[in-house]
Amino acid sequence: SYLAQGLRLSVPLFGGKLVNDLTVYMERDIEPNHDLSPGYMLTAKPLPFIELGAGAVWSHAITWRKETGETGISPHRTATSPVGMDNAYSKTTGKPVYSAGGANVPPSSPCGDSLAIGKTSSDCGYYTFRGFKTMGRVSLDLGMLTGLDIIRPGDFKVYSEIALLGVEDQPYYYEDKTERMPVMVGVNVPTFGVLDRLAFEGEYHKSRFPNTFGSTFEQNLPIPVPSGGDGYNIPSELKESPWKWTAYARRTLVDGVTLYAQAANDHMRHFDFTAKPSPVPATLKSSDWYYVFRLEVGI
Repeated sequence: SYLAQGLRLSVPLFGGKLVNDLTVYMERDIEPNHDLSPGYMLTAKPLPFIELGAGAVWSHAITWRKETGETGISPHRTATSPVGMDNAYSKTTGKPVYSAGGANVPPSSPCGDSLAIGKTSSDCGYYTFRGFKTMGRVSLDLGMLTGLDIIRPGDFKVYSEIALLGVEDQPYYYEDKTERMPVMVGVNVPTFGVLDRLAFEGEYHKSRFPNTFGSTFEQNLPIPVPSGGDGYNIPSELKESPWKWTAYARRTLVDGVTLYAQAANDHMRHFDFTAKPSPVPATLKSSDWYYVFRLEVGI
């Protein structure tokens, strides 16, 4: 589902109390393709019932295509840092120089004036796919603390993760780190053998801009605005609730036959008849949700 390919090397130390994960993944389906993103994650278990983790990835660190050439209004479509009017911002105004919808375009700037005639200037900056992303996580196995044999390891656990999706700020779209920090929490609830797993998870991620990869998928632009939309006036129907949640249950009926059930308001995206994913989640509003039942049979 992640649409990525790559390598992962896991190196446990001290009997598994420390685990080093080295990763190198590349984007397979969404432009810019084939850039390599090396990452590292450290997992520590100082006590049997506590697990801590932290990591970072240098997203799109290694690219196989040169980023050269000025193309006027249309940027270089295959570059990690596209050069062009619809991916440029003015260092003077601190705003994008071009709004795809044509409304509320910022005042004239040296960058915008230069790009309008197919040139560039020192006032121009460009948004980029390249950057560092970091995360931290913690889990506490409350079931192990109870000492009850009826609660299996992992059946009663609370866990949380927070990420920073881009360490470096860029004007307007990426000037507030809190808008790039999803905070996630979850809990596994013991059912004393009735279910194999019962879990509830939630996420809070507040941002002025919609959670869409339309510009990335359609135009290879590293900006969070709808494809063909207006970066200054986001349509109300694309403004997503900052809260997401899911409830998940699993039960093995007999050996090889498992029933799954889930209800959620999350980031699931549907595919159209051409196998193209929707740029926005199916559940945008807080009142939107769906449910799924799945019967899995294995040999």
